[in-house]
Amino acid sequence: VIRQFPELPMFEGDPQRWSTDDVVEAFDGYIKKRETGYRPNWWNDVSEVRRVARMIPQQLMAEYLSRYAKKPEILGDLLPLVKHGRMEACGDILFSIYRDCGSSEREGLYALVVLSAIAAPAHKAAIAEDLVSGKLQNDELMAAGLEVVGIENLDVGQLTKIFLATGPENEFDAGQMATTLQHYMLPKLSFEATLKLLSSLLTAL
Repeated sequence: VIRQFPELPMFEGDPQRWSTDDVVEAFDGYIKKRETGYRPNWWNDVSEVRRVARMIPQQLMAEYLSRYAKKPEILGDLLPLVKHGRMEACGDILFSIYRDCGSSEREGLYALVVLSAIAAPAHKAAIAEDLVSGKLQNDELMAAGLEVVGIENLDVGQLTKIFLATGPENEFDAGQMATTLQHYMLPKLSFEATLKLLSSLLTAL
């Protein structure tokens, strides 16, 4: 079954009923099949992704990320597993993908999205520096970077610099930064962090 249908754990099998060795063998076969052009025709929800991720050793996943960092079609399969499996051992290689000038902007954005779940303090500090210095050149990257760092880890002056660097909103689009703040960050903020956010937004007006 593993040799003929390596995609089974990702499709409808229950990977937690398999041994770790069997899941690893099947997943490796699935990734090799993807390299040959195979395209899955199903969608996995978060709980399904998490079940598979729990059965794959984190160091092995870090090796996959390093090997396929330049192959976005396969990287796109790996990143949800890292995020929803909260594979913190993959943090350094994801940070490298984000920082790698050779990676596309889209890959850097995907890396930031996953780092929002697993970034270590050192990663957050470096991304905060990139945000404040203006290294991130568009609103999507800045919004994703801010979500990694967190409002709590920046002061009013730093936040003001970030908001001053974002592009203007228009009547049809609130902008990526506003969307990220409103829907993904604001509901989780403490009272103190909310006051800091409001103060920096008013200063940036």
